[in-house]
Amino acid sequence: MEHNMENSLQFILNNLASQTLHSSLRLYQDIIEKYKDILFEILTNGGDNFKEVGFAFVNSSVTVVDFINVAKLYEHIVDYIATSKDCSKIVSVISLSFRSSKSLQLIEGAEKVEIKQLDGGVEYTRYQLANIYYPKLRFSFSTREGTRVGAAHVQIRKLKNRSWDEENKIIFDLLEKYNYFKNFL
Repeated sequence: MEHNMENSLQFILNNLASQTLHSSLRLYQDIIEKYKDILFEILTNGGDNFKEVGFAFVNSSVTVVDFINVAKLYEHIVDYIATSKDCSKIVSVISLSFRSSKSLQLIEGAEKVEIKQLDGGVEYTRYQLANIYYPKLRFSFSTREGTRVGAAHVQIRKLKNRSWDEENKIIFDLLEKYNYFKNFL
């Protein structure tokens, strides 16, 4: 199974092109630790091949370490967005769904922060982050976290020249369209 996972991810990275890519990846053993570089490469350099990429990390019998590694992948993407000198190939829309043993922390430098408590113990956080080298290059982050079961859904979007309200509507429409979060509650 391990060899197939590596081959599949390498195929996606090197050969596949489509408008969108959505995949469920079963967390087993230390999959994120082994394949985080390939996953990161797909998300940060796959913009020529994909406009939108979504990964849902589903459970098997995993440990807290697996969840921490998914959160670390997210943090690595955030750091790349904030500090990279070249974000030209990053995928325009990135979605990650996973279970988390701790709440995702608000990113340092976050702007236009909105935090809402939704029904069912769900916390919704939305903010923007600018690249330090190109401050006009901005990304919108939306997170939904279920406090009862530790489910998290993150969506990162490259901002176009739209108003905050227009971006907000697009985010909510996409979250509902793909209904990722409800699968984890």
